[in-house]
Amino acid sequence: RICYFERGMIMINNIKGLFFYIWLLALSLTVGVTLPIATYQLDVSLPEPAVEVEEEPILFSEDITFNYSWVSDGEYMPYALYTPSCADEYDEIPLIVWLHGTGQIGVSEWEFRNWSLPAVIENWTLEGFNAYILCAQLSAPFNNGTWNNPTSMGYVKDLLDNFISEHNVDRSKVYILGHSLGAVGSVYMAHEMPEYFAACVAMCPYYQGFDITEVEIPVIAYVGSPGGGEDEISYRYALKISDALGDDSVTVFPTSHGGVPKMAFNLDEDENNRSDLIEWLLSIDKEPHVNDVTLNMKIRKEFK
Repeated sequence: RICYFERGMIMINNIKGLFFYIWLLALSLTVGVTLPIATYQLDVSLPEPAVEVEEEPILFSEDITFNYSWVSDGEYMPYALYTPSCADEYDEIPLIVWLHGTGQIGVSEWEFRNWSLPAVIENWTLEGFNAYILCAQLSAPFNNGTWNNPTSMGYVKDLLDNFISEHNVDRSKVYILGHSLGAVGSVYMAHEMPEYFAACVAMCPYYQGFDITEVEIPVIAYVGSPGGGEDEISYRYALKISDALGDDSVTVFPTSHGGVPKMAFNLDEDENNRSDLIEWLLSIDKEPHVNDVTLNMKIRKEFK
């Protein structure tokens, strides 16, 4: 009897509890009382995605070699291209643009490849550097006789726009270089389109129709010893560059006009098996835009 009685009381209590809970539920719906109902939240947060850090390109290495190609498609002016062997390993690498002298106007590919900067690169013995080398050629129908005029500049500009759009070029590290007639062109284009270039190198340049201090990017010059003719003209102009931009802006070699490019690119005063000229170039970025002669000189002296 006691057993049945206890079971009955438990059942009655349970029924009372049920009715009480139903009453509370009805009350909450009527007057907005919140029931103490337990809730659980599942943590489904995902780990933060890893941030990819862009690897800085290696600028110098003994393992870097150059692959040669000749491009002459009739749409743009022809050029010899030297591509570093590790170019595809990086998102962006520098670009060196070379303008030749009078002797290479309209010559065959073979002659072009065996003279001036192409010949230097073909026989490169110092540590390799990670930059495209684009050697443009004045050749029909892209031949206006000289580099320092709006027509030839337009040819170069179209070529660069197309090349940069198709290759992984670092726009902050594009440089314009030239020899003799090409030196005149390189300074002219540095003056007229400084937004394209970070620095300019003129080897055996001639007089310009403007003051060299008007060029908004760093400029350095290399010339041969004065001895009459082209060497004398270049040397006298180099003196004017030195007076305007400082002694560090000009280097004079004990050679004639035609031997300057080889000596300039192979100069290694630091004896670190690297071209001093290439090291100077690759140390300069286009931004911030340089428009101060004093700052130009400071950059050169700090590098020196």
